Parts: sequence; structure tokens; C-alpha cells
Amino acid sequence: MPRQAGARTVRRRLSLASMPHIVDHCFYRQPPGWTDMSDLFPVVPMTEVLELMIAEAAATMPGRVQIGLRDVRALRWLAIEPAVEVAITVSPAGPDAVRVVMEGYARGTVLFADAYPEPPRASAVTADLPTGPTGGPTLPGEGPSRHEGADLYAARYLFHGPGYQGLHRIEALGAAGIRGRLRVPSASGALLDNAGQLFGYWAMTHLAHDSLLLPQAIADLRFHGPAPARGDLVDCVVRIREVTERTVTADLELRRADGRLWAVVSAWTDRRFANDDVLWAMVRSPELHTVAQPSGEGWLIARDRWRDSASRELIVRHYADAADRARLAALNPRAARGRLLGRIAAQDAVRQWLWNRGAGPVWGIEVGLDHDELGAPRVRPLPTRPGIPATDPPRISLAHKPELAVALVSADGPVGIDIEQIVSRAPGVEKAALAPSELRLLDQLTAVDGHGGDASGHGGDASGGDDAQERRALWFTRLWAAKEAVAKAEGTGLAGRPRRFVVDLPHLEAPRHGRPGSPVSPGAGGGGGDVAEAPLMLRVTIHADGPDGPCPRRSRWVALRTVDGTGRVRPDGAGATSPGRPRPRGADEKNAASGAHSADRAGHDAVRGPAPAGGDRAAATYVVAWTSPEVEAKRPSSESERE
Repeated sequence: MPRQAGARTVRRRLSLASMPHIVDHCFYRQPPGWTDMSDLFPVVPMTEVLELMIAEAAATMPGRVQIGLRDVRALRWLAIEPAVEVAITVSPAGPDAVRVVMEGYARGTVLFADAYPEPPRASAVTADLPTGPTGGPTLPGEGPSRHEGADLYAARYLFHGPGYQGLHRIEALGAAGIRGRLRVPSASGALLDNAGQLFGYWAMTHLAHDSLLLPQAIADLRFHGPAPARGDLVDCVVRIREVTERTVTADLELRRADGRLWAVVSAWTDRRFANDDVLWAMVRSPELHTVAQPSGEGWLIARDRWRDSASRELIVRHYADAADRARLAALNPRAARGRLLGRIAAQDAVRQWLWNRGAGPVWGIEVGLDHDELGAPRVRPLPTRPGIPATDPPRISLAHKPELAVALVSADGPVGIDIEQIVSRAPGVEKAALAPSELRLLDQLTAVDGHGGDASGHGGDASGGDDAQERRALWFTRLWAAKEAVAKAEGTGLAGRPRRFVVDLPHLEAPRHGRPGSPVSPGAGGGGGDVAEAPLMLRVTIHADGPDGPCPRRSRWVALRTVDGTGRVRPDGAGATSPGRPRPRGADEKNAASGAHSADRAGHDAVRGPAPAGGDRAAATYVVAWTSPEVEAKRPSSESERE
């Protein structure tokens, strides 16, 4: 963009050293003694960005006072740890206005006059409102708040530290807005930030989803005098103007305690970020809650709850330190989504494992992950501090798609887990992936049994349909996922030889600790689901090379579930297939034949189906397969007796 006549550019170095009060405006809390301040994400609030704009513009308007701003737009967060150098360009925008551009971060126009305008008795924000018993305006349908101002900080509804804690009292709120009393705190720009906090609390109480708001733009802001002093009381009214899928816009009025108007904000727009009950619990108490949800059967599942990259970015520092964030940033967006979900599932699985052993608070970011020499994930030494048992880290396995991830840990022996979308495969995939005995098994399993199901009694179409393609897609996915899970538990991966891992008939006899038709543990699938049966069990035999060809070496048992695109466990007989479109000829054959590393070994899957479109996510279905010492302990009784 060409510079305007009279424009000048300065460079300012911003850091916690130059702006120490920003330590009270960190988005994240981290474990005690955490030393990397970038993981706390100290961000200059938009209202202090306004102060920076005013200061630079005022230097070009000596002897005049700033009476407002217009056309303010925040472009991205101004994080100052590590320190950042910001180029600020100021240019005339008329006799009484200065345009300010903070390159890459924000822009706006500062307005000047010889003196502040006299405050009018009424503003457009509240002129149409009736006067209440205390002499202030009354909002339509308003009622009392469930929280006092200080409660919002103590209960972590708001992340702000002492320098920004100015919500003194919430007077009333309703669908049309909210009003409250503020006490000016110590930090620069904090009073207007407090008004934004009041606005944000309205969203928490009135938006059913995506209720996390952060400032994005201000159309017009006018001052009618110098800012109130620290400790002064200020009354604020927020009138909601518009709620859209992505934003909420409001008008605000701020008056001094004596009733004189100080500031009027027209069209303050906040961006809505993805938020639901799970994410909200995590935001408020990240050391006590998880994003990944327990299945009730030992493994955890995490789903992509973020509709956009900006919302997803808000969760990253709960799980990834600076080095991990750099590795994520080096990936393409699709790969980064899956890798992040995999980290979340794995770190939450370890945290759940620690909590099951009596641990106190554990943050996701302090559970370190790396990989062994073959690329398999492993847990770094666990945190050593009071409240965390001194123990060796458990073994871990994980698998991920861009939209779902699963993880499993155990201290008692090897584990393996896989997740695969159920899709129809291109011709040739089965032959490349399955041994001859498995091909015969697949034919048998997908044969119609005359009652609308398959010959195994598991996974037929509950509607009585006879779509052989769907049944075949389901059973191929089960066989493949079982192989992947066992290959991970072996520590080798498929290593380009998937037919070394041979699946036997599914076992229809009741396991020793459950039976088909017995209830699944509460919480299965991270949200329940009306699952009435114990998981399907398959046995996978690992073959080694012998002088006369492959020979069986040992077997592992695998449990399997079907889940939908939200991570909810589905009954095996209830529409458990989602065939999708066949993939291009050759794509799957190449992956299957090469035995490409599993998701927890190299970040991608060996036989991949197409990613579901955003609107089809819930309709997509997946197979989760897992093996562990706990699964082995529940192998069918006839097998135990045979051994």
C-alpha cells in the first residue's frame, strides 16, 4: 500500500519488559513454575491497542485532545512474548483525524478537537430506555445476574489478572443486553476492556454455542472527557445490536458515577469462537478437564470441535509448547489438524491414567510426547511435583484423522489402536491388503444371512437392507483396523507386509467379562450412545518367515467399535456403514502394498478414505480397533481354556 503524503512510520519494540502489566492479560494458565511465558500467551488487548494508536497519533497533533476513534479493526492478536517489533504508520486523514496502521495487527482513525465535547444528557444507546428505581436505564425484560462481578474472575469465567479485573457488579441482564458497574483497574486500557468483559459475559449467558467472544472491530468511539481515574466507579450499558453465526455487535454507553456521560461506542463487534460444554470446561480449568472424552473401555477419543483455524488455535497452547507449536506450523493445514488431535487424545489419555492413580491437577502441556527410533509414540518422563505419583510413564498408542483421534495407554504391556473411516475401496485394495484366508473370510462375512444382516451376526444393516458393498466396506475396514492395531502393539507397524497379520473369524461367544447384549460402561464414546453390546472381538495372528514360508508366531485379541463422526459409539447393527465414493484406482493398492506407517508412526494412515466434508461429518462412520493387556484379559473363555 503506497504511503500517503505526510505519513511517517515508527517502529516500537513491545515486550513484557516494556509492558509488564500485560502479564495480567495472558490467555492461558500453565503449571506451577512454568518458565516459558510464550506458553501463557500474553496478548495486548484491543482496548490498549487503541491507547497505542492514540499515543502515536497525538504526537502529530500537539495541543489537541483525542475525542474518539472510528473504523477500528483488529487483524490478529498482538502477542508480546517473545518480544515483537511493530511498524506503526500514521498519516493525516483530514484536519481533525489521523489514520494509524499497526502493520499486520490493527488499524483505525483517531479523532481530535480543541476540547472534549460537552456530555449530552442522553445517548443513542439508552435514549429509548425507561428509567429504573435507581435512576439509571432499564433494559427490556432484564433480570438479575447469577454472578457478581468478582465471581467471574474467581470462578474463571474470565481469564484476566488483577490489573484487568474491573467488573464490580452486574446490575441486570436480558436478551437485549446487560448493564453493570465497573471500577477502573490499574492496567492501561483496562476500563474499556472491562466493558468488553461485560459484553462477553452476556454472550456466556445467552448464546447456546460459540459463546467465547473476543474483540474484532469498533465502528465509532467518542469520549466526552478525560478517562476516569483508577478506582473510580463507572456505569456501563451494553445494548445488543446483532447476533450472526460469526459475530455479535453491540452499542455501549459508559457514565461516571455522578451520571455524566464519558464514552459512547457504536457497533463494537466481537468475533465468536468455537465453544461448547467440553471446551468451556477445558478453558476454565485446563488442569482438571480434557478435550478427549473417555470411551468407558480404556481408550479416549477427541473430535475436531473447531469450525475454523482461529478457534482451533485457541486450544493449542493447552497441549503444545513452543517447540511443538513450531512443528505443527511446519505441516500443511490438514496434516496439522490431525496431528494436533492426536496430541490431544494422547496427552489426555495419559492425564486420565494419572488421575485414575490419584493424581491431582495435571496440565496437557506438561505431558511430553516423542517417538522411538521406529517412529512410534512414547511418553516422556512424567512431571515430578507434589500431587503427581512418582511412576514410570505408560505405554501409548494413538491414531488420527483430521476430524477424529483416539489414544490408548497401559502400564501393563504393549498397546495398539487404530481408527479408519468406513468407505468403499477401489478394486485391488483387498487383494493387496488381505491374505488369501482373509479374502475368503471377507466373502463369508459379507454374505447375506437371510435376516437383513451379514453372516457373522455383527454389523448388518438394521433396516434390513442388503447392500453388499456397504457390508463389505464395513468388514474390510474392521479387518484392516485390527491389523493396524496389532502391528502397533508389536512395535513394528505393518512394515509393508500387511498380510503377515492375519485376522481369524470374529468371535461371537461372550467374553469372560461381558456378553453381547450387556451394557457398555457409562460414557462410552465420549457422550454415551445407546450401545447395548460388548465390543466385537477379532483375533489377529502374526506370521513370521519360516523355511517353508510364513508360519504363525503368536496372536493378539482386538476389540472393535463403530463410531460416528462426532465420536459417539454406535450399535454395530445400526447403520454402521458409510461407503462414500470409491477412491481412484491404484491409490489404495499402493498404500496397502507399501504398508505405509500408521497414524501414530508417521502422521498418516495406511489405507485412507476421503475426509468427510464439514456438513457430512456426523454422517461419516469409523471403526476403532484396539488391543491391550486389558483386552487380552477379556479374550473369549474358550480361547483361555484352550491355552
